[in-house]
Amino acid sequence: MIRKIFQIVLWLAAGAYAVVGVLAITGALGSAREADSLRHAYIVFGSMILIIGATAAFVTFLANKWVGFLFVAPLILCLGLPVGFFGAFWIDMEKGEVHRRQMEESVRSGRYAFGNQPALLAVAQAISANAQDAIRAAAKAVPDLQAPGRDGTTLLCWAVRETWQRPQLVEAVKTLLSLGADPNFTNGHRDSFAMGNAVHGSALLLRSMLDAGGDPNARNEFGWPIVFMHFKLGYTTRMRRARGSTCSLTAAPILTPRCPKQNRTARAIRYCFTPPKMGFMTAASMQMRCICSNAARIRTASPPME
Repeated sequence: MIRKIFQIVLWLAAGAYAVVGVLAITGALGSAREADSLRHAYIVFGSMILIIGATAAFVTFLANKWVGFLFVAPLILCLGLPVGFFGAFWIDMEKGEVHRRQMEESVRSGRYAFGNQPALLAVAQAISANAQDAIRAAAKAVPDLQAPGRDGTTLLCWAVRETWQRPQLVEAVKTLLSLGADPNFTNGHRDSFAMGNAVHGSALLLRSMLDAGGDPNARNEFGWPIVFMHFKLGYTTRMRRARGSTCSLTAAPILTPRCPKQNRTARAIRYCFTPPKMGFMTAASMQMRCICSNAARIRTASPPME
C-alpha cells in the first residue's frame, strides 16, 4: 500500500514537471513573449524541466519491475531544484537586460524625455533619425524650442548628449541651432545644460555650439566652467604632450608659450598638473583649441568650487 502511494506521489511530481516544461516551451509562462532572448531562455529552461519530468516518470514506471527504481526517481526529481534555481536566475537576468535595452531605445528615440509632448517627440524622433528636413518640418509645430520635456530636458541638450555615442548627430544639432535653439539656455535642470554637455562631445560639436553663440564661460550642472572640466578630468597634461603647451586661467590659445605660474592660482596649478588618465587625448586637445579660439570672449573663468 505504501509503495503504491509513493508511486502515485512520484507520478504526480513528474507530471507537474512535464506541465511546467510544456508551458515554458510554449511561452505561456511569465513574460516569454516580450523578447526573442527571453523566449529562448524559457524554451531551454522548459526543455530541461520536461526532460527531468519525463525521465522521472519512466523510472517510476520501471519501479513495477524493480523496487530500487523508487529510490532513483526521487533523485532524478531533485535535479529539478538546481535547474529551477538556475533557470529562474537566468530568466530574471535576461528580463533585466531586456528592460535595459527597452529603456535605452526609449531614451535614444526621445520617447522617455518627450513622450508626453507629441510636438517635441516628433522633433526628437527626427533628430534620432538624423533627418534634417524632417527636423525642420517638425520644428514648425513647436513654438518654443527651449520647451522642457521630462525632468526639464531640452531638445538641444538631449541632442548634444546623443552625439556622445552617435557623432553623426552633430548635423542634427547644427540644424537645431539654425532653427533658433539657444546654446546657452538652461532651465536649472541638469538635462538642460547643452553647452556644459557639449564639452564632452567631439570638437566639431563644440565648435558648432560656440559658432552659434555658445558662451565659452558656460558652466555645467555642477557649476564647473567648461574650460576647467579639462583640468578636472586630467586632460591638460595630455594636451601639453600633444601640443607642447598648457593653458592659463584666461584660456589663452593652445599654441601660445607656457603661461607663468604667477598668473594662476594654486588651485588652478594643481588641476593643470593632474596626472593624465587614459583615452581621448586627441579629442580633448581639439576641444580645448575650440574653447581657446574663443579667448577674446573669455575674461573671468573662475576656478571651481570644491
